[in-house]
Amino acid sequence: MAVLSRRVGPGTILFAGLSLGAWWVTASLADAGALWLVPVGAAAVAAAMFGVGVTNRMRRRSRFDVLGQLVTHGRIAAGVIVEIPQIDPSSGGLIGQLTVKFADAGGVDRWVTKSGQWKRHDLPLTGDAALVLYDPERPADTSRMWVGPASSTSAADFARWHP
Repeated sequence: MAVLSRRVGPGTILFAGLSLGAWWVTASLADAGALWLVPVGAAAVAAAMFGVGVTNRMRRRSRFDVLGQLVTHGRIAAGVIVEIPQIDPSSGGLIGQLTVKFADAGGVDRWVTKSGQWKRHDLPLTGDAALVLYDPERPADTSRMWVGPASSTSAADFARWHP
């Protein structure tokens, strides 16, 4: 059961079980009437959750495959954070976007805006240094860029700022 829940998620398993139980109850009734809609609805929700879960896992795996390739074959450039939202003093962190300016291997100034997640004590400020990992064959392709802290050297370091 633990292996299954890592693959499809606990919500999917919950709704699949609810659907099976609802079919069992509905089948045992002499006159179910409109109650047959309950197991159909639960099955539809379970199927939708399964589809969304599989899609999200494939997308995440694809992103991290690109990151793994870039760590081996990409270039790391020093950059400066030129824009990041300021947070309220009572906030525990930020889920938002930051913009980093860097120069690629050809000396061309580039800007990349990425979404990220930071706890208060890890939150960078405007003007702080950052590193940009990018594909030297496609330096303008922002989907193949990862931004990390100035001390980043591994895939885990670059993945730390990206949810």
